[in-house]
Amino acid sequence: MLSLTLRCGAEYFLDGLLVETILSNLGATDLAAVAASCSSLRRPCEAVAATSLRLLLVRMQTEPVRAELVRGAIARLMLWELIAADCHLWLQADERYLTLAERFGTSYVQACADRSGSGHGAYSHLNGPEFLPDALHGCGVFLFDGAAVLKTRPFTEPIPQPITLMVVAKARGDTTIID
Repeated sequence: MLSLTLRCGAEYFLDGLLVETILSNLGATDLAAVAASCSSLRRPCEAVAATSLRLLLVRMQTEPVRAELVRGAIARLMLWELIAADCHLWLQADERYLTLAERFGTSYVQACADRSGSGHGAYSHLNGPEFLPDALHGCGVFLFDGAAVLKTRPFTEPIPQPITLMVVAKARGDTTIID
């Protein structure tokens, strides 16, 4: 039970679950503002930020590398929210995010959902890449044969430059990976 006394003298009692539910809908910047304005909400804000951070890291399939450099869950969440916001496109060779077509016992990618949350999914143009579900240490891969292509629709706004592209690929020397 959380007790709050307003400037006018009115006293309110809030259930912890209710407070957590309200705070869990806030981003790191808003959590920081609430924690700074009300000392009795600092701990609940830090707890919610820690939970939100864990969920964000799971969604991004990553581990916090430099989280130890930033103190407090709210500050770490703020850092990772910035990183997540800068991720404009994330295609993953995982059956949960793919629309596949079977031809002669082989799976080909027709569409791939965008894991970044930006809605920039890719679709096959004429020929999609082959999908191999357990090709690399139990992870799926796209196998491009030189004619297979995955395209996205044009982005509504240009991506700010400079841009960082991360591609995990094994290619021959005469192969163009990104064009």
